[in-house]
Amino acid sequence: DLSNLENIEVGKNEIKAYDIGNIQIIPLLFQTGYLTIKEIEDQVIYKLDYPNYEVENSFNLNLAKSFSQNKITVPVVHRLKKLLINKELEKFIQQMKSIFAGLVNINIPKSLQDREAYYNSLFYLITTLLTDNNLNVYSEVLTSEGRIDSIVETDTNIYIIEFKANQGAEIALQQIKDKNYAERFKIKDKGIILIGTNFDTEKRNIKDTKIEEID
Repeated sequence: DLSNLENIEVGKNEIKAYDIGNIQIIPLLFQTGYLTIKEIEDQVIYKLDYPNYEVENSFNLNLAKSFSQNKITVPVVHRLKKLLINKELEKFIQQMKSIFAGLVNINIPKSLQDREAYYNSLFYLITTLLTDNNLNVYSEVLTSEGRIDSIVETDTNIYIIEFKANQGAEIALQQIKDKNYAERFKIKDKGIILIGTNFDTEKRNIKDTKIEEID
């Protein structure tokens, strides 16, 4: 999953492996400076991470550009960020649909679970570009009752997002409610907005969304 490379663990020999006839992505990113060693366990396990925020953002932006045929640019990212900060969610979803419509024709996993993870990764890849002092994005957030697909937090609001593929946005929204994903965030003095998102794998885009704000 190239959209989430923080704290990757690899064996000592893996990061040194470099076969031009069979290039592996993690050694390549390490050799080119996109990843660096953050921690070594027992001289065997190496924990890798981005050297700094600037390198991470540059890598993700270039990766997003390659997937979207250069539709994801700095101005687009800036406008997406403003829409979330201002809670203009309908416009935000429309912008995301436009981006997904421009994704290159790449293979989509066959199983339903893998498809959901695939679109979750793409969504995270795009939204992680929005991260700054006013907005943070988290993926696969654990709670006592399950795992939240994505959290977007601004100074005033927390967006809890669940993804489904070919199942309906209502099902995604209901999962957020049934598993009480919002409970851990109620201690914060912020608005909480639930977003269920359904992807149509045939059309390769967002089909429908359901949005609900908690009082």
